[in-house]
Amino acid sequence: MRGELAVLRVSRGTETLVRSIVLPATGASGMALSHNGHWLAVTTLDDGTLLVSVAELLAGVADPVVSRLDDATSGQIEAAFSIGDNYLFVTDEYSNDLSVFNIARGVASGFTTPNVDVGRVLLSAGPVGIAVSPDGRWVYVTTEGPSGGPGYLWVVDEQTASQDPAAAIVSHVGAGCNPVRVVVSPSGDMVWVTARASDALVGFDTADLIAQPSHALKAVVRVGFEPVGLALFDGGDDAVVANSARFAGSAAPQNLTVVDLAAAGAGRGAILAWIAAGTFPREIAIDGALGLVTNYGSDTVEAFQLPG
Repeated sequence: MRGELAVLRVSRGTETLVRSIVLPATGASGMALSHNGHWLAVTTLDDGTLLVSVAELLAGVADPVVSRLDDATSGQIEAAFSIGDNYLFVTDEYSNDLSVFNIARGVASGFTTPNVDVGRVLLSAGPVGIAVSPDGRWVYVTTEGPSGGPGYLWVVDEQTASQDPAAAIVSHVGAGCNPVRVVVSPSGDMVWVTARASDALVGFDTADLIAQPSHALKAVVRVGFEPVGLALFDGGDDAVVANSARFAGSAAPQNLTVVDLAAAGAGRGAILAWIAAGTFPREIAIDGALGLVTNYGSDTVEAFQLPG
């Protein structure tokens, strides 16, 4: 079944479908917008990563896909652009790799040009979540590990990855059971991870991840069942977690948890609110005081107000 890409207009908490296009790929799984707003990377489970022209997508062009970035692997889950948008990093869940693509070279000389596919960083089982530090120096990646078992948070040197991916790993630490998403605070001092099989939000000090990884763990907050999606708001002081209850059975509540991150780091009670969601809430985006969550099992996008 072909994936689709939808454009929604959100106004006053109401979402309106503007248009949707059928993608030339199956199993669309994740998206990343370039910092300059020119490109949208859409990862797919079986057909590589699609690079979409945002201008053409918004203008209603029938086929805004400008390239398929194929690294000869499958299971692409999430992507992240480098700070300057010259490179794209893609997690390959099935091959245990982080793929690196030279987007600037592809745009300048064509995506069939040699070395657009820079190479791969070999990690461990199940690379899924990815985030780039605000200064562009580090790439953080989660690997799920075995079902229900321990996984890791990896630190990759961005500059080395863009030139010699095989030599780019800086460190890695245990990050609970099946860590799946990762975000970085706006100041770059903390990294937060959803550990799905631990029912937890886990926080790490980024300086310690480099200098003394065994001391990097700073917070563990018990949230809802099987958290996946994660987003920060209020300048990075708070977080919203999507509790998927993916494998917990139909009786398990599927909701969102709002977390005070300063309280989490201090070991105090950190839960600020619970917000109802549809079936299998998966990904979260924040726009001011408004949040959006994709309910994978309900085939809906839900808008919600963040607590003031």
